[in-house]
Amino acid sequence: MQYPTLNIEQIEALVQEYVLNEIIDYKVLSGGSENTNYLIHSAKSSYVLTICEQKTIAQASNLASLLEYLAINGFSTSKIIRNKKEEAITIYEAKPVMLKEFLEGKIIEDLPDHL
Repeated sequence: MQYPTLNIEQIEALVQEYVLNEIIDYKVLSGGSENTNYLIHSAKSSYVLTICEQKTIAQASNLASLLEYLAINGFSTSKIIRNKKEEAITIYEAKPVMLKEFLEGKIIEDLPDHL
């Protein structure tokens, strides 16, 4: 399913909820079946902005809590960036949104059976 894409003004407005430097560049990431993901580059770092297209606020909050739990306990996972209000989830047009540090890597579509 193709979800609506945001323009630079919408993305900049959304990330105003966070302590980020000026956005240098962004692009839509492919591969999300239930989310729209944007790779955002700022002067200091790169992030993934995830708009949860099909998750409720409670489901997105649970996912954010799980990612934070995994990070605290030494798992290599996406690190949640909390907004200026110290919340893990921001709401945009009634949809939950998460900002995460970008992890360089590959998406593996077809995992071997043993995995």
